[in-house]
Amino acid sequence: MTEIQRVKYGLLQQFCIKDLGDLQYFLRIEFSRSKAGIYMSQRKYAFDILQDIRLTCARPDKFPMEQYLKLTPNDGELLKDPV
Repeated sequence: MTEIQRVKYGLLQQFCIKDLGDLQYFLRIEFSRSKAGIYMSQRKYAFDILQDIRLTCARPDKFPMEQYLKLTPNDGELLKDPV
């Protein structure tokens, strides 16, 4: 922590900066921390898009793919000519 503070102080001497605390949003990606790790989500970004086009009250429809499907690199067949 001492080294982090020293770097912040050095940057402050050269640039006009401020510490915004723990990362929450960056490039429209929401970050949250837990004991299991760091989670990234674009939930807020998707909600903002729905708000802009006034579809926040729309009802959801069927999803064309099985929900919560866990894919692995070994699923499916390889393409014969991937080009």
